[in-house]
Amino acid sequence: MTQESYYEMCEALGTDPDPEEVPITLSDFPTLVQQCFTIYRILPDIWDTFNGVYLSKDFNIVFNLFNLYCIDQEEVLLALDILQQIDAERARAISEKQKQKSSST
Repeated sequence: MTQESYYEMCEALGTDPDPEEVPITLSDFPTLVQQCFTIYRILPDIWDTFNGVYLSKDFNIVFNLFNLYCIDQEEVLLALDILQQIDAERARAISEKQKQKSSST
């Protein structure tokens, strides 16, 4: 649900929007986090093609992308941590989706 549709739903139901329930968007995050999501989308995936298992992103070009997106040297470790957190969550979600798909067949 987008923020816009949430507000429309609240208006239609005649309720006040709850700040805790308003969906967040990428623009709600600090600039560094937004840049990390952009960099993450650029990095190529690594898959075990034999088993169809997601392994990780290929981080070989990450420092070139940090330079391209002007990530300060002081923020590099934080940016790497953010990217690893994003990747860990994506790997978990993909694994869960594959488990659900295999249990339904």
